[in-house]
Amino acid sequence: MAYTAKRTPRGKDAYYLACWRAVDANGKTTVQYERYTGPNGKRGAQKLATLREAEAEEALLSTTVKDRMPVDIYLRDVWLPRITVGDSRYSTAVNRELTVRKLIEVLDIKPIGDITAMDFGTAQIRMKQHGLASVSTNQRMKTLKRAMRNAHEWGLIETRPWEGVKPLPLPKAPPRVVSLADGLRAADYLRDKGNDATADLIVVLAHTGCRLSEALGLHWEDVNWEADTIKIWRITAFFKDPVRRVGIKEGTKTSASRRTLPMSKSVREILERRKAASNNDLVFPSFVGKPLSSAMASARIAKAFKAAGVTGTAHGLRHGFITRLLERGVPLNRVSKLAGHSSTNTTATTYLAWADEDESIADMRAVLEDEKL
Repeated sequence: MAYTAKRTPRGKDAYYLACWRAVDANGKTTVQYERYTGPNGKRGAQKLATLREAEAEEALLSTTVKDRMPVDIYLRDVWLPRITVGDSRYSTAVNRELTVRKLIEVLDIKPIGDITAMDFGTAQIRMKQHGLASVSTNQRMKTLKRAMRNAHEWGLIETRPWEGVKPLPLPKAPPRVVSLADGLRAADYLRDKGNDATADLIVVLAHTGCRLSEALGLHWEDVNWEADTIKIWRITAFFKDPVRRVGIKEGTKTSASRRTLPMSKSVREILERRKAASNNDLVFPSFVGKPLSSAMASARIAKAFKAAGVTGTAHGLRHGFITRLLERGVPLNRVSKLAGHSSTNTTATTYLAWADEDESIADMRAVLEDEKL
């Protein structure tokens, strides 16, 4: 990498040394330098060092069969200097140089023309054996892919060894669950403050597990009082129309999200009370009677959670509902259907495989019901 060094001999004017690294065809690295006394001081010396390093690189390429260049020489002495030119942040260049050194440690030293997807996989395995996290491994492999892609663009190789190489799967963070007790505590706090609308919304979310946009899209015609069920098939959404920024959209996140949910006793009591006092088609309208945006409702719930000492978000109530069903032994396929997931795999990978699908539940409504509440 090109750099400069200041020299101030006694009795003479100061000058700079333009220093650069040169590599011969055998892979031997030497540091070259040239005295610079021209204009612009250090900046001029840096330009001279960069120029000399580029000339040394071209000389290396001219004396080496391109696809026979060892991968370590290519990464360290060809790719790194080229790609670092123009970096405005010193930390970026330093981090990239460290990444290249670590890549050379796990790669088999061979000509770049012989690098295959198998070498990418071997490098991944060695990084994991060294205890490197999947995120860091993927970042380094991304750098290696970029380097080999540049080699192809520069005409150094004809193959495309990075194709088909997939990043390592990252461990999925556990869902941030808001328990039923925490949700009800926040609802009680809001009722004490006189905000029954948001409190009712929290209780419905906690007992049904529906998404916030689905709850806000509920109409009274979606409530079947005789069957004690709620039909989910509409959501609130943003529109590009400046007059109607928030409205009701027919349809859900996925086709599997169109579902019918059983009403628990607590949810029915809330809906009956709201129906008696409502003159709107929406179950949870805004203060002016129009559809309420998910962002606004989520902000209100988050504010209530913080005031009540509850950690989590509105979506955490949905996580709590699904987790509660799994812990009570509800079969995974039935939980997935209630949650509106596209497949049971989504439920299992997100909420862990706690459910025992061989265990049957006689009455789903009995599981959802909590007489103490």
